[in-house]
Amino acid sequence: MRAGMYVPTRGEVAYMAPETLRLILMDWLHESPSELIPSAAQISQVKAILEARPDAAELAGLIEECRQYVTD
Repeated sequence: MRAGMYVPTRGEVAYMAPETLRLILMDWLHESPSELIPSAAQISQVKAILEARPDAAELAGLIEECRQYVTD
């Protein structure tokens, strides 16, 4: 799989193992080709799903990364 070429589903964001999800989201945010660059709305949805997860504390860094992406 090429970096940034995979966009996770909402279900994957909700249930995927944190380390795997972190790698996928970071690639999507920072390495995706122009056709797949996430919109602020998409990342806001990802952030909301991450915040609702029972392991949200473990994902705090990733949640912050999403927040910064949307506000920058």
